[in-house]
Amino acid sequence: MDQSTKEKISQFLSQCNYTEAARICHEQLKDNPDDLSSGWMLGVILLLQEKNEEATCLFFEIIANNNPEANLQITETLTWDLVIFLEQAAVESLSSNRFRDAELLYRQILELIPAHHAALINLSMLMRITFHYTAALEFIEQVLSIHENSYIAYLEMARTYQGMGQPVAAVNALKKSLLIKPDHPPTHQLLREIQMSSAAKWHYLMMNDLERNLAYQKAIEAAVDHNSVVFEIGTGSGLLAMMAARAGAARVITCESNEMIAAKAQSIIQRNGYQDKIQVITSHSNSLKPETLGVSPDVIVHEIFGMNLVDEGVISALDHTLTKLAHPQAKLIPASATFWARLIECDSLRKQILVDKVCNFDLSLFNEFSWPYIIKSQVDNYSYRWLSPLVRVADIDFTKIPFQAVDKVIELPVTQAGNCHGVCYWFDLYLNEQIILTSGPKQQNKYQASHWGQIAQLFEPCFYVSVDQILRFQFQLTSQLLTMSYLPSSGNAESGIYCY
Repeated sequence: MDQSTKEKISQFLSQCNYTEAARICHEQLKDNPDDLSSGWMLGVILLLQEKNEEATCLFFEIIANNNPEANLQITETLTWDLVIFLEQAAVESLSSNRFRDAELLYRQILELIPAHHAALINLSMLMRITFHYTAALEFIEQVLSIHENSYIAYLEMARTYQGMGQPVAAVNALKKSLLIKPDHPPTHQLLREIQMSSAAKWHYLMMNDLERNLAYQKAIEAAVDHNSVVFEIGTGSGLLAMMAARAGAARVITCESNEMIAAKAQSIIQRNGYQDKIQVITSHSNSLKPETLGVSPDVIVHEIFGMNLVDEGVISALDHTLTKLAHPQAKLIPASATFWARLIECDSLRKQILVDKVCNFDLSLFNEFSWPYIIKSQVDNYSYRWLSPLVRVADIDFTKIPFQAVDKVIELPVTQAGNCHGVCYWFDLYLNEQIILTSGPKQQNKYQASHWGQIAQLFEPCFYVSVDQILRFQFQLTSQLLTMSYLPSSGNAESGIYCY
């Protein structure tokens, strides 16, 4: 059989057109009945067509018609030759996204050579990309039972665990792969990808937020004694849990839904010597049951606040914790919060996300891409003026279950005339009666957290306001969402829903 004929057969096999592939083999055998390659290939095609009896008869005929001493060598040679055909066909099927065809071809390779490394790996990959994760892992286990130092098998195992949402298992597999082949770029790349996706960058801003940390430390020390059982919602790095343990708590339980972060927190806690006092549970707090904890905590510590306070699910988490897990008289840190708002003039802040004229060209249409014109900032880093007094918008008592939504009109009276670029708002957290942690600008007698910042909702276009003018907003707060809609009848701006 010449090379061009082999290529034709391979093409038909890749298309699972077994009839045409068999026809070519029959033509070859008609011209040359002793052509071993054509006979053997025809036998494999018959197997692919599930014509097992015909295939078996053909193979026996080939063996019977040849020198018995050469049969083993002939069989091995032809088997590998046919495997190459099947591999080429499978690769072509994969490139055309004909996954079922590729699977059948790889399975046929395993019929010929059960320990075929590439076929097992590729079958695992096929199972993974078609979301059959259990089957994918079974093929990987077959590979490792035969080729225990297959770094590719561990890499494919990691990809499968990643698809299953098990990043810790994925990282462990990648580490095993790197022990075998330390300089394999795809393995390093996937390891970085998993690690980077496990912890958002704001974690580092939060961990390094000195005043936030000091405020929580003082509040925890004031609440905890040697009999305290502390439950923390959201472990993160384990920092607050270790503060509670160091403050003398009898026991600290903390939960973290992110598997990678929970595992890292356990390592951090062990490094700092608190593994005997702190229990890390890998779970969302809402999934926990009283029997999981085995005790009713009397101190609840939480810091699951987004830039709008409620957008990370704090209300739902506290509802479950206080009604299902905590002691009825449990201390809550923090126990309440307050929202504040103020009108601001700050052209530098506006230029962060909006544009007007540049070099005498009007570029303002580009501002459509910036809607709804919200920016997180530390206004103290800019030159600005307050155009209204500080207005207390709403209070939240975290201890009151169920949560009561807020829907009301708020008024911001203008006390300084100027260009009103927007409204700036933030929140205060009451860790106890004396310790207040604010996300707002620097204020006396309050700890200023740096990692949240203030939310500036900018007006587009901005407008001039006069003293004694009153701007009104519809303020709505649910368990997961904050909105503040400007009511245009109160001023000169165009209408629109602004704050989210």
